[in-house]
Amino acid sequence: MGLFYLANCLALAAGPYVLVYRCSGMKENDAFWKCFKYGMLYGLMQMLKFFLATLIPHDVDTSPKNVFYMDIMSVILDLVFIYSIAYRASSRNEFNLLVACMGWSTAALVSTKFVPIWFGTKGVEFNAIYLCLSYEANLEMLLTFVQFYALWLLIHKQGSFSNCSVVLFILTCASMRQMLFSFIDRVMQSIFQALLSKTVIAFVLGTFVLSLKRTMKLDKVNKTPWITATWKSLSDLIHPLWTQHIVPALGLKPVRENRASLATNAKRHN
Repeated sequence: MGLFYLANCLALAAGPYVLVYRCSGMKENDAFWKCFKYGMLYGLMQMLKFFLATLIPHDVDTSPKNVFYMDIMSVILDLVFIYSIAYRASSRNEFNLLVACMGWSTAALVSTKFVPIWFGTKGVEFNAIYLCLSYEANLEMLLTFVQFYALWLLIHKQGSFSNCSVVLFILTCASMRQMLFSFIDRVMQSIFQALLSKTVIAFVLGTFVLSLKRTMKLDKVNKTPWITATWKSLSDLIHPLWTQHIVPALGLKPVRENRASLATNAKRHN
């Protein structure tokens, strides 16, 4: 009976991954080894985290504030690796980004979900905790796709300032999902209520990313740095307000009108 329960948990956890791999055209394009390479990159990132963890003194303060800062550093390291992958995929087609998402999420599934399920379900006939853990693996895949595609949209930067702000908020929520899910587990009394809340969050973020992907222009990659592009969008938003309200109130003339008047005066003198 325990073996049957283990098979059910593994099927629930890995089934959607197999469906995405087969239905997205990866099998026809021989993308298995590419997914394996991105999975190895995920393993390299985890080894780097382990190495950095050995540099922390053993008598460090483990208060919630310091633990939060450590989690932030882990999120930043994840974003650095994912940004390098998404930036490389942005110069190619979208299929490479899909392969990167699949390889990254599959490696996360094997390292964070398969091991607890494999050792936890031995000799157990039924336990709802491992079924919920298998279901959370599907949410992790969805949020990994959200994280990759949000960075991909920011790299293209073809949308408005408001769209980029929404994408940045979605990226922040998807990157800090472990802390958010831990908070939900502490607040919610029932494990099924917590699972429902996590599902709603994952599907809302995924829906927003899909809608922004349709609205934002993605025909070419903008090579301008993201901070410069955001500052330009913000200046384009403030400039009409400045010329309509601030300049008349101060009794100033716009710079363009001053230049035009100087040019006409120079022509008259000539």
